Amino acid sequence: MKKNSIWKRLELFLRELYPNSVMATDIYILTNSITKIITKIYLISIKDFDSGIIINSIAIDNLDIQMSNYISEKSWDFFIKLNEWIIIERSWVKWITDISSNDLSISPMLNLYIWTLNCRKEEIMSAFNNCNKKVKILPEEEIYKKVFISYWWPDLEIAKQINTKLKEKWVKTWFFPESAVPWDKLHRIMFEWIEKNDKVLLICSKNSLNRSWILNEIERVLEKEAREWGINMFIPITLDNYIFDWWNPVNFDIKTQITSRVIVKIWNDLDKEIVNILLALK
Repeated sequence: MKKNSIWKRLELFLRELYPNSVMATDIYILTNSITKIITKIYLISIKDFDSGIIINSIAIDNLDIQMSNYISEKSWDFFIKLNEWIIIERSWVKWITDISSNDLSISPMLNLYIWTLNCRKEEIMSAFNNCNKKVKILPEEEIYKKVFISYWWPDLEIAKQINTKLKEKWVKTWFFPESAVPWDKLHRIMFEWIEKNDKVLLICSKNSLNRSWILNEIERVLEKEAREWGINMFIPITLDNYIFDWWNPVNFDIKTQITSRVIVKIWNDLDKEIVNILLALK
């Protein structure tokens, strides 16, 4: 069965959150008899051997109050078969841990991951409370932080590759060739999107580090970090050794601020280093 991006994204998130576990997935399809609109409810059940608990999660593309009421009433019915299957997998339990399947319990909390929310979170919580059920809402932005990609034009090709690989992992990126609005002022774009994004992926190289545009971006991000009580926005990566050996900006504090962080080197295996970037985006 082909999985859509929201299902894949939640599955990846849960696998990383519960590495010592086994997972079962299923899909529940509803068809509105009047509108003929099809709604797919993606089900994921995790058996976590570290805690001895089964965690149930639902992913759904669009959620309104009517669908919230339906899911709150039927949520545990969706998972009967999955939970039965995952509990009887005794071979997994014996192989990984001494926990008996009979000792496993099902978490009373349902994870609900929504791509587009068409009602207030309070309405969802109320629907579940009315059914004496607990729910944890996982907005998609909670899985990976939004990232602004800072680069200079000679490094465009590697920036494109990085942007593509991050988007394949469902990271929301701001990448100038794709995200900039035509005719908008460049300085306005830079200030606005640095403020809106959680992280800044700074692509360092001999081509970029002495450009006034990149230096201005670095200063703006450092100002935001200081203004917001020392948050860490930068994810610096480098394409060469220039930042370490030869970079000597007029404001030397800029270099100190950047090189005091772990800098990922992108000149060997890009796929391997993308994993490190994803960890920084959690």
